[in-house]
Amino acid sequence: MIILADGTDVSSYISTITWSGDINQMARKLSFDYLYTDLGGVAQIEITVGSRITMHSDSGELLFDGIAITEEFDEAEVKKNIQAADYAFYLKNEVYGEFTGTPGSVSSMVLGMFGIGTGQFFDADGEVSIVATGDKTIYQILTEAYASVEEGINIYMTGTVVNIEKAGARPAGVVTGDDSVISAKYKSSMENLINRVAVIDGKSELLMNVDSEDTQYGIVQKVYKHDDQKKDAMEEAEKLFHSLENSGSITVRGDVNFTAGRSIIVEKVNSKIQGMFLITSDSHTFSSGQHTASLTLDFSGVV
Repeated sequence: MIILADGTDVSSYISTITWSGDINQMARKLSFDYLYTDLGGVAQIEITVGSRITMHSDSGELLFDGIAITEEFDEAEVKKNIQAADYAFYLKNEVYGEFTGTPGSVSSMVLGMFGIGTGQFFDADGEVSIVATGDKTIYQILTEAYASVEEGINIYMTGTVVNIEKAGARPAGVVTGDDSVISAKYKSSMENLINRVAVIDGKSELLMNVDSEDTQYGIVQKVYKHDDQKKDAMEEAEKLFHSLENSGSITVRGDVNFTAGRSIIVEKVNSKIQGMFLITSDSHTFSSGQHTASLTLDFSGVV
């Protein structure tokens, strides 16, 4: 990997790089320690908060473009730690205004207010209307605009440009237990299970009980007060259901395509982790010429 700080190649000063992302977080992150001393004739490189940081593959492909958001100097070890975020960091800007249109057009309007470029957008059917009084960030408005998309969305950057796609729309590749997968973990939990919603009115009187089909583990109830007659009580109650949480993670030989928001096919690992999954988070480590990636997988839509 090649790391540039304000255009200067600092790769030879770095031993380990961590590059990570999460589909539920705004920005991808890049973290590294670099040699920071003028002893022994070593040229002292200055990377500070606000420095532009880019990472390229050995073949020159741009993988990360962002800014240093934190610097931390350890004098005892003559090294400085840099935490950088890509330009999705600026989607934390808070917004005020009223926006009406398709999800794509609303997103373009909001991004345009801040001079943020738009790249590849997919648009969803229907019109949305969003009112922001300074209580919502750009990122929250984008996700709210596309809330009706069942698959969810993946917001990602190419340089300083925002792109929006359906979650899992881009395939990342195939990994198998024969050669790619180093380790795999599976977990199932009913800790957050909700399978009954008691709907009450404004006077706290029971209107109905709404049960999910997932009752074989006993009843776990949540109470919902229905005080907005414009909303369907049954539909609002069903939104509160929470089934078993099945999750898994794999550690694989690294591939820069294995990033959050993409889909990955896992084969020949075990009966629990096999199929096509959405990558919900990723953490890549580059050290001593080795590249590994730890991936968290979404089990809700396994194919």
